[in-house]
Amino acid sequence: MDVKQFITDYYENLLTPENLRNFLHPQAIIEWHSQRGYVEMDTAEIVKFMEVVSRNNTTLRFRVTHLVAEGENKVAAKYINYLESADDLNIEKEVSHGISIWELKDNKLYRGYIITNQIS
Repeated sequence: MDVKQFITDYYENLLTPENLRNFLHPQAIIEWHSQRGYVEMDTAEIVKFMEVVSRNNTTLRFRVTHLVAEGENKVAAKYINYLESADDLNIEKEVSHGISIWELKDNKLYRGYIITNQIS
């Protein structure tokens, strides 16, 4: 599968933890910088985090605006993140803008470097 399509599919499946596991390398690490600070998560922590997010929100949508690939295993994405929370059904809110750089290993996400900016 094309690396750009792989990343697009990943963002479409983030709210489904059972599907998310199909995208993550067993030794995946994400380094995430946001207004809340720095967080580093491994595969199990990523899945657990998304399980919490999926319980609190009915939809999570990423509108990927830019994808740039380097070779067969590196891709950068720029996106806007939208949420519809369980408290505000039918109201989708733009919650953050983000940039991520991904490295794939064995056709799975191996390293992710993420910077997000929350919309207030």
